[in-house]
Amino acid sequence: MHAQSFSKFNKNGRNYILLIIVIAVVFRSLPELIAYPYPIGYDVINYYIPFNTNFDKSWNMISNQFPLYISLLHLVTIFTMLGPELVVRIVSILVFGIFSISVYQTSRRLLSLSVTDSFLLALFVIFQVPILRTSWDLHRDMLALTTLLFAFAYGLNNKNMSNRTFVSVIALCIISVMTDRMIGALLTASLVIYCIVWKNRKCIILTTVSSIIFLIALFQGSNEIIHNLHFSTGLNPNTSTYNPANLLVLFLVTNLLLIPTGIIGFLKAGYISLKIPLIVSLICSFSWVLMPFESGILPDRWTFFFSIFLAIFVGYGFIILIDSVSKSQRRKEILRFSYLIPFFLIGLFFAISSSDNALSFYAPIHEYVGQFSPMTMQYNSISIPESKSITLALDWINHNTPIGSNIFGNKHWRGWMDLELKDRSYVYFYNLTKLISFSSPDKYWLTRNNESLSGNKNVSLLYNNQFFSVYKLN
Repeated sequence: MHAQSFSKFNKNGRNYILLIIVIAVVFRSLPELIAYPYPIGYDVINYYIPFNTNFDKSWNMISNQFPLYISLLHLVTIFTMLGPELVVRIVSILVFGIFSISVYQTSRRLLSLSVTDSFLLALFVIFQVPILRTSWDLHRDMLALTTLLFAFAYGLNNKNMSNRTFVSVIALCIISVMTDRMIGALLTASLVIYCIVWKNRKCIILTTVSSIIFLIALFQGSNEIIHNLHFSTGLNPNTSTYNPANLLVLFLVTNLLLIPTGIIGFLKAGYISLKIPLIVSLICSFSWVLMPFESGILPDRWTFFFSIFLAIFVGYGFIILIDSVSKSQRRKEILRFSYLIPFFLIGLFFAISSSDNALSFYAPIHEYVGQFSPMTMQYNSISIPESKSITLALDWINHNTPIGSNIFGNKHWRGWMDLELKDRSYVYFYNLTKLISFSSPDKYWLTRNNESLSGNKNVSLLYNNQFFSVYKLN
């Protein structure tokens, strides 16, 4: 396939690009609209919104955690004068839309598919649960994945790149490695392997520049890496849900039905460049074989990344299968759209169904994979119905406890506390005995109703609503 510049799309191609981004934006907007005004995504409530809201005060922490994406959010907030929470929502939706284009261009340029088949393959990928789960709260991963696919599509299939295209591909790689640690590692490793196979001068330059930038960003974020490793080594193998059995269940449930068609697509695909990140992410998905209880490498996230790349090959494999069994173009189109319907429904149910009545294949096995993925996207650090209750409880605390009070509770609610508590400190504790011994005259415990402390002489109930209670600690 002849190389094309970034701007040279034929009219039919432009129409498909416009259509795919509209579908992706609408589809990704649905879970946000259903949950509104409450956010979805664990990292959204605990990282993106609080850090975007308190950017200047939080810069010391932000700067040690690959700060490009959160800095982008802050700039958008400044220039648009929109609320920090709204900006987080809008940018995540737009990134998902741009991701759909990156899959389309990957299909066109690396798999040499027609505009129609590339459109269908892009639809197939964005309906997949692994990409929706990634988009749920791993927003910077989504941006890094998007720029990685664009870089591969425009760079690694083109041995005679113009200087202008080459500079654009370098910029895409730099954005990717500066945005996220894991995707940066994946891109860097893939480029190194590609250079070993194809000793191309521009590829060597691209790999060298990307590797240097990534190592600098990695060094800057070394504190976060050390913290993750320390945390993972402190896990108790007997009680931690982060164990080989649960990781294997996650991998099988996420990928087992896709692998047969994915193998066909993998074997038929001509370009090696797209196969490299698939293989690298597969190997990292099974890092628990050598390090069974090492969560710092995050094999669960590698499983989702593997699933995303696998979905591209699955869609490609199915297109090949249809072409081989049918001569009629009309029948081919019917079969291709029919193939999309069940995946669209699976993705839609995952996106919009209530966490109380989850309609996803993660729901029956939530006991095993709940640490790695929510049952639906209608969740942040708590369910959407609970989100209203926690804001009411925090509003009551702001109006009925002394300024400067210490509020105790679950560490997973820290984002809510950062956003909603006014002139009060938040400390998370699980052990009531240690909490009571905490030296402070004004101590209050925010807890779920199913963790009732009534009957304990050291506490007194002050407030409760449908899901949460506030206790005064004596």
